[in-house]
Amino acid sequence: MQLNSKKPLIKNALRFATQSLLGTSLITPAIAAVPKWEMNASAFYYHELERIRVFEETLYIKKDLGNNEFVSLKQTSDIMTGASPSGEIAQAGTTTTTTPSGTTLVSGDNQTPMGHFQDIRFALAANWVSPLSRLWTLSSGVNYSYEYDYRSHGASLVVSKDANRRSTTFTAGISGNFDVIEPVNGVPEATQASTSTVRADNDIKSIIDVTFGISQVLDRYRVVEIAYFHGYMKGYLNDPYKFASQVGGDSFNESRPGLRQQNSLSIRLLQYKQKKQKGDVIDLKYRYYSDDWAVQAHSLDVNYRRQLDKTTYFRPHIRMHYQTAARFYLYSLDNFVPNFFSADYRLAELYTLTVGGLYGIKINKLVEARFRTEYLHQGYLNRKLDKLQSLIFQAVLEIKY
Repeated sequence: MQLNSKKPLIKNALRFATQSLLGTSLITPAIAAVPKWEMNASAFYYHELERIRVFEETLYIKKDLGNNEFVSLKQTSDIMTGASPSGEIAQAGTTTTTTPSGTTLVSGDNQTPMGHFQDIRFALAANWVSPLSRLWTLSSGVNYSYEYDYRSHGASLVVSKDANRRSTTFTAGISGNFDVIEPVNGVPEATQASTSTVRADNDIKSIIDVTFGISQVLDRYRVVEIAYFHGYMKGYLNDPYKFASQVGGDSFNESRPGLRQQNSLSIRLLQYKQKKQKGDVIDLKYRYYSDDWAVQAHSLDVNYRRQLDKTTYFRPHIRMHYQTAARFYLYSLDNFVPNFFSADYRLAELYTLTVGGLYGIKINKLVEARFRTEYLHQGYLNRKLDKLQSLIFQAVLEIKY
């Protein structure tokens, strides 16, 4: 009886330790008692060396309405500048390409052609969590984002049920997005030469995601979570700013299938430490992903939240990821242009290693600050592709009262 009565407390403690301090969401909505107001301000900087820079600010406000009912609002805006590989191959001599936006790209001798850009994005998301009964909870949300060449509208619905004296939680959710793509100077026609002026004004994409999950308290110190995800995407799935080129020949607008179905299965183990390591949390997560583009991926995330003293903690982090290439990925075109092809490096066979850490300090009973630094290295099985190196910095200020 004593062990069972403590299970919800252990579960809520683990949720707090991982969701609040590690900045990640579990598959079940937290409904434990929290302060009436929670406010979170974040500044995020991402830098791909010699490529892209992203600065993002996020404001988050959450209000406890009482009786386990919450509303929240999240605002995000970011500025993206820099250059990204266009998909064309490095060739001897100077290479000149005209993009769909009318911009002329010039790359030097044996240099990877890059597409330069600058963009600003603004996003809003609202969420409402409400108990349907003593054991059932409903979470609903809406979201909207805007860029000068892209708009997205979405909504989500998640229902969860507690069982076994709240030591087990079942979760099911569905979300949908409707996106409008409006590239500069129109949507390029797939498989046509990059210089072609045949373009549509815009195109659309629809997304439906379904998730199922279970969270189980194993004992006083351990929680395991299993989640399944299915995604369905239909419509314009090309990148309007990516091309593929022939060796010594022309460049062509990429062409991807107009349908993509995705599946993933993840398992997560949370270990709450006691005694000498009281307050520490070990967080292990493995995820397997596959889709009908023949992409398969394995990801392993390892976090260890180390409590330094009553007010500070440190969380080292390592993530390893490997994925196979899409069936239509190619490095360059031959004399025959197929129906589907893409030279986008994100669809190549690749591996990624991320290492870093987060330092948190509780300034007083109401305020906590967190600082995160990470390094990302991405390599490709095709050694002709340039390796990617990224630096990540984030600062978060959180107030609860």
